[in-house]
Amino acid sequence: MSHTDSPAARVLYLPDDRSAWKVAEALDWLAQALHQAPEDDDATDGKHSQAALATRTAEAVTRESHEKALRRAISAREVEILDPPSPTEDKCTEGAALGSQLITRGELEKFARKYLYIELRRREEFVEAEKRHARGLYTIEEAAAALGEQQGWHAGARASLLKRMIEAARDGTLTVRDPHTDLPYRPSPVREFYHVVMVADVNAWLERSGVAYTWNPSCAEDATASKKPLPADLREKRAELLRRFRALGGKRRSEGGGGKRGALAQLEKETGIHRKNLSHHLDKAIEDERARALWAGTK
Repeated sequence: MSHTDSPAARVLYLPDDRSAWKVAEALDWLAQALHQAPEDDDATDGKHSQAALATRTAEAVTRESHEKALRRAISAREVEILDPPSPTEDKCTEGAALGSQLITRGELEKFARKYLYIELRRREEFVEAEKRHARGLYTIEEAAAALGEQQGWHAGARASLLKRMIEAARDGTLTVRDPHTDLPYRPSPVREFYHVVMVADVNAWLERSGVAYTWNPSCAEDATASKKPLPADLREKRAELLRRFRALGGKRRSEGGGGKRGALAQLEKETGIHRKNLSHHLDKAIEDERARALWAGTK
């Protein structure tokens, strides 16, 4: 039976919802997840030490086996890895370099299923959160954390913000929505981990409160883009923005400039994305485009 035909024999749940992993971290986690040390309250210290040593040995053997399988998958072009500075397809699998490369969640899931016969699944709360965010809804807790991160606030300031938002939700000055219907209502009591708000709800409350800042989730994403790997769908969206920008007659400085004036303003009007963020996306899309062209020329 081929790798692609083989059913997964075991299910593991991913420990978090990151979009991509460093290869070394992914291999470490897989080995540890497969060889969790058994808990035995009646065991002596000597037995505990022996069990721990056996577990570490099994982890090391499994990790080495998985790394060899991953190298085969990459060489066979069945799995793609990415380079953090410029997330494009990369064939480098030699030496320690592989460990610092990135593997997206989708590619990791594909590798585990085809080569290790393991089904990797996202925990239900991650899936539900993604669906909720796609509808523009965030729990009060998520909104406070995201806004605090956007503003660069420390933990104490973020906790204070969450407290103010809970108070505002309780007295009705912050619109809260039913998680099932998305309709506004007055919950009692307010559960910050359950009740949801929209970005517009939060910004309306901030404006009424007289503060100068607003919450912009896309800005927070751009601000942390250099700290976490970009998922493939974001790169595709950036490429689409670049295609539209060019269709409007635009041309970035890195391309020599001289494009039609007003193209960026028109794109901002069409997409609703601030021009500063658009400029960032467009430049990154050009970098990806050039990297792919360079890669194609080395084949």
